[in-house]
Amino acid sequence: MEEEVETSEQRTATMRKHKVNLADWMKKLMDCESAKSLEVECRVKFKADCDRMQNQLKSVMEQLKALRTRAEEAEAAFRQLKEETTNSLRLRVKRCLRSFIIWKVQTLKWLKLDFLEQRLMSMKINMAARHN
Repeated sequence: MEEEVETSEQRTATMRKHKVNLADWMKKLMDCESAKSLEVECRVKFKADCDRMQNQLKSVMEQLKALRTRAEEAEAAFRQLKEETTNSLRLRVKRCLRSFIIWKVQTLKWLKLDFLEQRLMSMKINMAARHN
């Protein structure tokens, strides 16, 4: 009987060790499950952040494309306006030059007429002086 009590005590002690060991394993399992839960939560959050950032990137790329298109349109409008302005200025310069040339020709005509008139008057005076 003593042997049975001793065996029973050994078994009880072994069971206590197993209980402590089991409690340790349960704690480790709970820690692992908690860590896994946090990891899953982090992955879900990470994926959501990635999706959100990809959507933002798409939006920014679309805005960039729209801005590039607007910049190209503005550049084309600027070139056209510059060309029109340059052509308009050329036309005005040509008109001014044409007007200047016409003025110069008129002035030369008047000067020649004036000179011819003076010569004619001089010749008349000389002829009148000879006849007297």
